Amino acid sequence: MPEQYTHGLSALFEHNRCSDIADVRRVVQEELGAPPEQLFASFDPEPIASASLAQVHRATRRGTGEPLAVKVQHAGMLDACAADLRAVSLAVGLAEWLFPDEFRLGWVLAELAPHLPLELDFRREAANAARCREFFAAGALAGRVVVPQVHGELSSTRVLTMSFEEGVSVTDVAGIARQRLPPRAVARQLSECFCGMIFEGGFVHCDPHPGNVLVRPMPGAADAASKTDVQLVLLDHGLYRELPRHFTLIYSRLWRGLVLGDADEIRLAAEEMGVGPYYPLLAAMLTARPWNDILQAAEQPAALVARGTKEDQAQIAGYVCLTGLEPQPSRLEIDLPLTRASPALDRRPSTHGRSRRCSTACLRRCYSCSRPTTACAMPSGSSPLALGSARCW
Repeated sequence: MPEQYTHGLSALFEHNRCSDIADVRRVVQEELGAPPEQLFASFDPEPIASASLAQVHRATRRGTGEPLAVKVQHAGMLDACAADLRAVSLAVGLAEWLFPDEFRLGWVLAELAPHLPLELDFRREAANAARCREFFAAGALAGRVVVPQVHGELSSTRVLTMSFEEGVSVTDVAGIARQRLPPRAVARQLSECFCGMIFEGGFVHCDPHPGNVLVRPMPGAADAASKTDVQLVLLDHGLYRELPRHFTLIYSRLWRGLVLGDADEIRLAAEEMGVGPYYPLLAAMLTARPWNDILQAAEQPAALVARGTKEDQAQIAGYVCLTGLEPQPSRLEIDLPLTRASPALDRRPSTHGRSRRCSTACLRRCYSCSRPTTACAMPSGSSPLALGSARCW
C-alpha cells in the first residue's frame, strides 16, 4: 500500500475524532450513576487517545491516588454501528450482484458483523483482559507481558476503568531508543507473546495495532544488564478469537514448512486450512518474501528476512493474479509459485524432455537465482505443480 495511505490512516490507531466532554460526562453518568468529577479524584477532560469506538481519559482514584485510564464509549455508538453495518451490507451486496466475478468481499462483512457488537460491550472486554492476564501470569512470560487491571466497581457496558500503564508504541523506533531497549529484544518479546497466545493459549488478541501494544523497560531493574529487559503492555482486549487445538497444530506445521523451505508441507497444511491452490500466496503473505526465497530458507535462513523491495512486492502481488484472485491475461513476467523440484529433476535439463520456452504455466524465473529463464526442464504436457520449477541453464 502506498506510504501516503499508510501514513494518513495510521492516525486512526489512536487519534480519531474525539467526543465532546459533555457527551463523555453524560455516558459516565448514565453508566455509573454519577459524573466523573464525583467518581474520581481527578479526571482529565482531554482524552489521551481516541479510537473508532471509544476514547481514553487519564484519571486518579479517590483515596489512593492510583493513576487510572478510563475508556468511555462514544455516545450513540450502538445505533451508529448498526446503521454502518446495514450500509456496508447493502453496498457489498450490490457490488457482488453487479460484478460477481470481480468483487468477492462478502466474507469481510460476514466476519465483521457478529464481532462488532461484541466490542461494544466493555464487560466482555474486561473478561477477556482477565483471561489474558491469567494466561501470561502462569507461563514463561510471567512479568514480561502486562495487561491493565480492570476496576470492576468503576466499569460497565460503556465505561471501562483500568490501571494506567506507561510505555511507547512497539513501532516507535525513536522511543525505544530513548529507553535504551534493544530492538531485537523487543521484536523477540512481541513474537513470543503472540506465539504463546496462538500455539499455547488458543485465545488470541485480534487487534494488535501499534496503539495497542506498548513497550517499556522491566520495572525494578537493579543492574545495567537487566535494565535492557523488555516488558510489553497489551491494551484493548475487546476482540479475541478462540483457536481450536486442531487448527493450531495445522498452523504449526505450516510454519515448520515455511522455516524449513518445505513446499510439500506448506501445501498440505494450507490445504487443511482451506486455502487450496493459493498456498504460495499465503506463504508470501505470512513471510513478506517471494516463494523462491521461502524455498531456500533451510539452506539460507536470511532468505526469510523481509526486504520490502519493489521487486519482491511485484512478485508477491503477481501471485494474486496467477492464482486466479484477479482475472488477468497471461502476460505476467513474474513467478508462478510451484512445488520445488527434486534435486534429481534439477540436474536433468537435457534428458528430461525437449526444452521449450516457458509459458505462464511455468516459472518465469529460476527458483534458485531469480534470473528470467527461457527454457523449461519439464516435458511437454506435464503438470508444473507435480514436477517443479524451471531453472536457467
